[in-house]
Order: sequence, then C-alpha cells, then structure tokens
Amino acid sequence: MDASERFAKRAIETISGRPLVAWDVSPRQGAVDFRCLESPTIAVEVKRLAMHDFEQARNRVSRYGGLVASSEVAMCWSVLIELPTDGHPGVAPDVRRLAAELGPILVALEQRGISSTRGAHMDWDEVRGWHGPVVEFLRLAGDAMAMATPASEQLPAGITLVGGWGAACKDDPNVTARVAEEFINGDSKQALNMREKLGRSTDAERHAFILLTDCVAQAWLFDDWGCTRMPTARLKLPEEIDCLWISRGGTSVWWFDESGWHGTEMERQDDTIETASTGSIARG
Repeated sequence: MDASERFAKRAIETISGRPLVAWDVSPRQGAVDFRCLESPTIAVEVKRLAMHDFEQARNRVSRYGGLVASSEVAMCWSVLIELPTDGHPGVAPDVRRLAAELGPILVALEQRGISSTRGAHMDWDEVRGWHGPVVEFLRLAGDAMAMATPASEQLPAGITLVGGWGAACKDDPNVTARVAEEFINGDSKQALNMREKLGRSTDAERHAFILLTDCVAQAWLFDDWGCTRMPTARLKLPEEIDCLWISRGGTSVWWFDESGWHGTEMERQDDTIETASTGSIARG
C-alpha cells in the first residue's frame, strides 16, 4: 500500500466512520484498491493524476528549473508555467529565455510590493488594473503564475521554474474540478484502468479518489483555498463512477450527483488526522 492509498483509506474512514479493507491483494490482484463490506458497500480506486506526455514536457523544463540563485531578486520566487500536452496543445515556453529574462521583471514586482500574480490572466481587459510588471510577466511567460516567499537560509533568493498542467492562472475551484473530471473521463492508461476496475465492481457505491500532485497547476491554488472556496460546477462522471474525490493529501473535496459538493480539511498530528467537514459522506 503506497502513501496515496494510505491517505485515501484514512480520509474515507475518518469521514464516513466505516472501515475499508485492502482488496487489491493476493489472490485478488487487479481488483479495486479498497472495499467497505458493510452495507451499503463501497469500492474505492485511488490514482495520482498523471499524464505521460505532460511528464515528458515537464522533464524538459526541469533541466533548467532548479533554483537559480540570483543577485537581482530579493525573494525566493517560484514561477509556474503552463505546459502543452496532447490533450491541450499549445506553444511550449522557451525556458532558456524565461530563465534569462524573468529576473528584471520579478525585481520590478518586488519594488511594487507584489509577491504573487495569482488571478492575473492573459485577458487584457482583466489585467488593465494590474501594475505594469504583471502585464510584462504575462507577455513573457504566457499562462503562468509567479509566487514569492521571503528569502531564508533554507530558501535563498532566486528563481525556480516549475512546469504545470491544468490552467495555471485560473483562480477558480471549478477549474480544478474540471481538470479532475477531464482526467477520469479521458483515455489515459490510468483513467482507463480506474474505470475498468470500478466498472467490474458490484458494490453499492464506486468511489474514484484522485490525488493532485505538484505537476497539476491547480494544485497550488487548492493548497491555499482549503474548504473556504468549494467548487460549485456540476460534474459529468463516467457511468462506472458514483463519487469523485479530489485531494492534495490534506484538503479533500468530493462530489455525488445526488448531493453535490462536500469538503473536509485534514491536519496530520503524529499519526492522526483531525477533520472539520462541510458535509457528510452520505449521498443525501
């Protein structure tokens, strides 16, 4: 059982108060990851959201994306840049040019007291009220987001490029939900495997538990929102799935067609998880 599966098990058990049994074990290899055998029974399959073509693009960025110490900037900057994939084609950013040209723009942001460009889009009507350096940043980096923390011994002043997929600039929890919805309805190996396993289940409820990794651009925003900003969009789940969970290994939200969105914020204290939930796991 890997860390993602352990967290999913603890999250569902904590929220529902019902035990899950590891099910994808000998002699049942190839079955769903977990089942709750109490009525109504539950089948759970856990996946980390990943895309092969995205990982290839991200690897190209990582060659230049380590922290670059800089005498120009005073803060530790992380720059999340949107990478094109087969499903979302686009023009790949010129990471060499970014690494060379971002410094002066980030310095200008610092001078104006701006430590984040979150919410700034390439829709010029929306950025007219932003400071000039934000517009220059968007022109250079495209769909991207820059965030800074004060420099320290552990995080020296510099610039880190990070590749992301899934609407890096859209400060909207519904976009996060759509990223997960698109993934579970897609034709990636992971999504097909998840639907195939849950499709074989005869349990009363079939739960897809999606862990957002750092490669998902929206995951950065998800960390900040917690449950204070919940998705509101109705999702279209594949017929093999009754409930979709989206989690970062802390904050988790889930969708049932009958009852809509619910969420919980989890904090780890040693080996325990404390929750403050916005709704029951029940359908109604």
